[in-house]
Amino acid sequence: MKMKLNDRCLIHIAQSNDQNPIDQCGWLQQWNDEKKTFQKKWFVLKENLLFYYNQRNDREPTGLIILDGYRVEIIESLADDRFPFKIDFGISRITGKPLKSYILATDNHSDMEQWIKALSCASYDYLKMVVSELEHRLSELNQDDNKTTATNDSDHSKSTSSPILSRSDSTQQQQRFNPFDERPDDHVQEQLTFADLHERYGQRIRKCFI
Repeated sequence: MKMKLNDRCLIHIAQSNDQNPIDQCGWLQQWNDEKKTFQKKWFVLKENLLFYYNQRNDREPTGLIILDGYRVEIIESLADDRFPFKIDFGISRITGKPLKSYILATDNHSDMEQWIKALSCASYDYLKMVVSELEHRLSELNQDDNKTTATNDSDHSKSTSSPILSRSDSTQQQQRFNPFDERPDDHVQEQLTFADLHERYGQRIRKCFI
């Protein structure tokens, strides 16, 4: 599409490299249907906006190609040494007629591959697919984290409710209230007679009934 050069918003995007960084730029040869020849122009890709200039240092672009609902195709090499490819917008849903396509060419195969890759990744549909894939991976990571947390909580619950520990706790509780279960201090080696034992534990039993 031809860009209205008085459109301040688009001109600002074209001139602002800080807020709108350049994804790809370079000289390309654009096919002119009227003149039946290629014309060399300077192209700048920013997100899904492909600006082109007659000269590299021009402040305002000559035109703009909005990359939406398109596909990039390699076309058969011409008789010369160019490496052409096409930005094809398919068929109009309204009129049913083919939309305008753009035939571009580079001077070598490496540049052609770089431009095709950059243009193919510039569409909204591609970005939407990438975001969807990232959301899917994030969801999987969150599910794994939740499973790990649930497993750890389950292991912790099992450890705190272990029958062995429960019996130990129960035994300790019984030891607190059973006056007959108290043992002499292991560090005190004393020989007690039956009468001494009867008197010691008897005092504790009597206290329980006072």
